[in-house]
Amino acid sequence: MKKDWRWTVAVFAWVMVTTLGLPKSSSAADAELIKEMSKSMWDEKSLSEEIKDRPKSKFKGWVDISPLQLYWVRYEEDFSISDTKSDWDTIMFRGDIGVGLLYELDETNYIGPEAQFGLFYTQEEDEDFKGDAEVSTPKRFDGYELKLGVTWEHVLNPQVILRPISISYVIREIDFRRKEKDVPTADKISETNTLRYLEYSPLISFIRDRLKINFRPAFGWILENESRSSGNRGTTKGDGGYLWRAELKVAYQFLENLEGYVSGLYEFQFQEGDIDGDFEWGDNEMQTYGVMLGVNIPF
Repeated sequence: MKKDWRWTVAVFAWVMVTTLGLPKSSSAADAELIKEMSKSMWDEKSLSEEIKDRPKSKFKGWVDISPLQLYWVRYEEDFSISDTKSDWDTIMFRGDIGVGLLYELDETNYIGPEAQFGLFYTQEEDEDFKGDAEVSTPKRFDGYELKLGVTWEHVLNPQVILRPISISYVIREIDFRRKEKDVPTADKISETNTLRYLEYSPLISFIRDRLKINFRPAFGWILENESRSSGNRGTTKGDGGYLWRAELKVAYQFLENLEGYVSGLYEFQFQEGDIDGDFEWGDNEMQTYGVMLGVNIPF
C-alpha cells in the first residue's frame, strides 16, 4: 500500500507527457522510462523486509517477577548444653524479582550474568522446646535474599534448552524475633542469622509450542554463617552448612514477550551453630515447601 503513490506519480508523468503533444514516436521511449521507474520502485525493499534484514542482536535477556509465593516452613534447633530441642512451623510469604542478560557466543550457546532479589516474612507461631526445659514461646522471622550469578545456556534443539553451568553467590539474612521465658512477655529477643553461600543450580527446559516445563535443582555450600543476638549475647560464628532445593515450573506463553507460570518448590537448609561462652547457637535445619505464581518477560 505504501508504494501506491509512486504508481500515481508515474501515471501522472505519462499523462502530462502525452497531453503536451509530444510526437508519438516518443511514446516508446516514454513507456521505457515509465517501465524503468516502476522497476526501481518495486525493487526497493519494504519496511518489514528492511527490519528483517537488520543485523540480529547478540544479546537476549529476561525479567522475572514473582510477587505471589506461599510456603510452609518447618524449623528445628538442637542445643547440646541444655539438651533441648526446639520445633517450630509457620506460613511464609515471599516475593522476588530477577533479571538476566545473555550474550550469544554462537547459534546454540549463550553466557551472561543474572541477579535475583527477594523479601520474605512469616506469621507468628509458638516454638516448642523439649528437654531440660519444656516451654512454648511465640516466634516469627522476616528477611531478604540477594543472588548474583553467571550462567551458560546451551540450546540442544528447539524443544530442549540446558543451562549446565549456573553458579551464584548468595546472601540470605533471616531476622528472628522471639519471646523468651526469662524476659517480660512484652519484650522480644531478636536474632539475625546471616548466610553467605555458593550455589550451583543447573536447569533443563522442555518446550512444546507455547508450553514450557522447567526443572531446576540447586546445591549450596555455606561459606560463612553467623548469628547476631540482641542484648549482651553479641555475634556467634557458625561452622558452615549446606542446602539443596528442587523446583518444577510450568509456564505458558500468552504473548510474544510475556509468559505466566506456576511453580512448586522444596528446600532443605542445614546450619552448624557454635558455642560462645555461655551462649549456644544450636545446630538448626529448616525445610520449606511452597508454590509460586509469576510472569517472565523475555527481551
